Amino acid sequence: AAQEGYATVVEQLLAAGAAVDAVDNEGRTPYDLAKKEGHQKVMGVLDPVFVALLSGRSCKCNSAHATVQDLKEEAERKLATTIEHLIGPDMQPLNGAMTLQEANILPGNILTAVLDPVVLKDFGHGISMRTAQSVFAEYGPKIDVLEDWKDLKDSSSLQKVLPPGHVALSQLLRLSPEDVAFPKPVEVEMPTCVGAESVWRSSATGWEPLGAKFSDGRVVVALSHFCDLVATGPCGLKAVGFIDPHGANAKVALLHVACESCQNSLEHLCSDADMLGSFKRCGPSVPLGTYRHDED
Repeated sequence: AAQEGYATVVEQLLAAGAAVDAVDNEGRTPYDLAKKEGHQKVMGVLDPVFVALLSGRSCKCNSAHATVQDLKEEAERKLATTIEHLIGPDMQPLNGAMTLQEANILPGNILTAVLDPVVLKDFGHGISMRTAQSVFAEYGPKIDVLEDWKDLKDSSSLQKVLPPGHVALSQLLRLSPEDVAFPKPVEVEMPTCVGAESVWRSSATGWEPLGAKFSDGRVVVALSHFCDLVATGPCGLKAVGFIDPHGANAKVALLHVACESCQNSLEHLCSDADMLGSFKRCGPSVPLGTYRHDED
């Protein structure tokens, strides 16, 4: 496998316990055979660089990577974590754009990985964002709740691509900064009403569906860049009337049918003095008396 340049097969054999220093009848090791044939990637697998966490966990990485960034990404996959940067044998942070030769990284070197912890930030309204701390520090991501469907970007084109019967079943979100591709995925979680089954995002070419995980009245989406966002689905509406007993004002709240999230939101509005706190919910019709057509 080493002689033919099958780097993936070599990795699998080593993982299964194959001896890296085994020799053939002529005394040649797998590394010697790979070097003779010029298989740089196989040579990198057989004579790796080690990346270690401060906790003590470590992994072997290919020493033939083109850049430090490529090496870091392999270490992230193998260690199942997010690395902020690598520290070289001279204890200096390494620039991801540097080649391994420029960074003086040699096979057998041990590099230290400094982790980029994942942070969960609460934006209110039941909305949260989870991503690497470095993304928050560098880009300062924000989430704004829009008040009206028309505030969405090109809302008319969204209406055209929605499946028949679909309505908005979440808050209308605007995430910024826009037109920035994040180096780490950003997870956004928000509440949804009953019946939500799709999430749509704005893009330069219009609106498009987005992969999402729905669970218990909430949805989680992963984004590489920001946009406007809304969850939709088929759902009926009902109206609940409220009247001010001390005046002539009345208000109507529109809710999705059988939606616990809508009901919780209505209860919150009823406890808010500036919204429905002073209003009484309208009940069934009550007979107040009788009259004749000719009486005053």
